Amino acid sequence: MEAEEPRIPVLASLRRPVVLPGAPDNPQRLTCVDLDFVAAGAFTVNHLADLGHRRIALLGPSPAVYERGTSYAGRFLRDFNEAETAHGLRAVSHPCAPSYAGVGAYLDRTLSTDPSITAIVAHNEAVLGALLSEVRHRGLDIPRARRSGVARDPAALATADQTGQYRVTTFSLSPGLCRRVTLTSLLKRFDTVRR
Repeated sequence: MEAEEPRIPVLASLRRPVVLPGAPDNPQRLTCVDLDFVAAGAFTVNHLADLGHRRIALLGPSPAVYERGTSYAGRFLRDFNEAETAHGLRAVSHPCAPSYAGVGAYLDRTLSTDPSITAIVAHNEAVLGALLSEVRHRGLDIPRARRSGVARDPAALATADQTGQYRVTTFSLSPGLCRRVTLTSLLKRFDTVRR
């Protein structure tokens, strides 16, 4: 769902129940179901600040996600930045193409901007395995370098780090639950229309 979703006027004009899987900036009174990316952005910074980190990096979604104006990415980034400012932290944020080369370029850019980064927030589970591999390859072993990470998908971390050697906090935004709530909401709206 894009922040400036072009389909909203058409959907709002339908005489049928509509439930949006995602949250555009202006849903025009349509029902929306989405994951709490705002809370997730703040959670990651608060957690890392509580662990004592002062310089953190955000590995964002693919550049295409930001270029499309996808709403979840902007909401996560906005609250990540607000929490960073509130804690007086220094953070760098860059999108990351979904490939090993993309992760390498991300780390080059991020560490050249601030080589004292002690934590990386991965808001791009597609590259988590490549990130952990590249961190190890570069000698940035998270436990020895006192670096930490936060990733949003526990299942992706389990697949990416089968050795369990990284200190990575995970949180689940439960997309399966979001799909179920969206479908349930839509079915309830259809049931209401029938009566």
